[in-house]
Amino acid sequence: MDDQSQSKRKSKQRNDATAAASSSIPSNSNQSGNELTIEYFQMQLILDYLLRIAFNSNDHEELITMCYEQFNHDHNELRMLREFKTNYSSSRALWWYLQECFLYKILNYSLESQDIHNLFLFRGILHDIEQQFQQHRCSTPLHVYRSQLLPIELLDKWISSVGQCIAINSFLSATTNHEVALTFLNTNQGIKENHERVLLEIDADPRITGSKPFVQVNSLNFSGDKNEILFMFGSIFLINSITCGNNGIYTIELTLYSDTDHEFKQVFDDMKKKYNDKQMNLLTFGQILYDLDRFDEAEEYINRYVEELPTDHVDTIQCYQLLGSIAAARLDFETGLTWYNKALEYQMRRAGRSLDIKIADTHESIGDLYWKQGSYDYALKHYTTSLDIKTRSLPSQHPSIAATFENLGRLYESKQDFSQALSCFQRASTIYRRLSTPSQDKITQIEEHMQRISHYLK
Repeated sequence: MDDQSQSKRKSKQRNDATAAASSSIPSNSNQSGNELTIEYFQMQLILDYLLRIAFNSNDHEELITMCYEQFNHDHNELRMLREFKTNYSSSRALWWYLQECFLYKILNYSLESQDIHNLFLFRGILHDIEQQFQQHRCSTPLHVYRSQLLPIELLDKWISSVGQCIAINSFLSATTNHEVALTFLNTNQGIKENHERVLLEIDADPRITGSKPFVQVNSLNFSGDKNEILFMFGSIFLINSITCGNNGIYTIELTLYSDTDHEFKQVFDDMKKKYNDKQMNLLTFGQILYDLDRFDEAEEYINRYVEELPTDHVDTIQCYQLLGSIAAARLDFETGLTWYNKALEYQMRRAGRSLDIKIADTHESIGDLYWKQGSYDYALKHYTTSLDIKTRSLPSQHPSIAATFENLGRLYESKQDFSQALSCFQRASTIYRRLSTPSQDKITQIEEHMQRISHYLK
């Protein structure tokens, strides 16, 4: 790429007021010093796992089709798209991003808007870009600049967030040349209504533990602006100060930061441990989205996975169960029952015996939904079946048996059969107390149930 096209791309980027302004800014003024939103950590977790899903030729074709649909009337973009389809290689991923073409536009938009569908299709390219960032990451501290037009509403949020962190969803381009950064700001050309001219001054030290990497473009083995610096998507910056000069330009001093000290960090680290040993496929990804309460997206990828599975694949059962859980979370109990019953049918056909503990769990899930519907007799049938399988398959003091007695206690209480309810809660309590590591919270909860039921029996 020659210097002229590079300058053209950078000029366009600096005139794009929202190119790097999509940020997770704390809106609550009572939040403590270095607070980041839970949405930031959710998205970082999603991207982390998304990039671990294998990228295949069908995904590549779907990505190409999506790009064609968005640029089918632009001859220059179509020419670049044809070249990309034929000549893309992982070693040139960042080269493609740095071109003024469809990939830069769609990928930045997808990162800024956190469009999971588009990012799923781009995951192979994002993986390649991440690898290049790691290979060429800058190892020495830099002081860099970026000029842009910032929406006044966002600027006001940043001003109220001095001393706090912001997270940039997309890639962020900057320059080591102060004069180059000021060139655009010193002219009124292109200033948008309800925007202010800002100069970002960034201190970036790659030695900060947990900070995102950044690269010098000229280290990537292809020609580029020797002054350009590119920060990885999801980079975190601490806002040190914001001042406005006599020329009306706001100077925002930032420091590259990390997420290691934030209260949500441990929550998502624990979730990472939960899935680190699992094969990352669409089923596991759907489970992660479900755990994050992103039910629509979870449903989309579970259904996609089911369509790709061969007939009678063992994962079909887990897919049906997860689809049932998604429906239950939406309070769509009829749909939930449909999926759970399909899972049970599959399990019965594959297990060849009725004492499979997973079958008991599915009966339990069906019983839960009937109970929530108020269909107590149907719930009792499935809870009882679950208990029968568990008592014949598990040790008598197993916590899973206690959990079923607890469910039966709640059901009998709903049926106002308080004697049976108390009996079930007592049996659950006995098992919980005899566990090698009893849960005091669970024991306390059961005691509260029994006290309530005892009051009714007086």
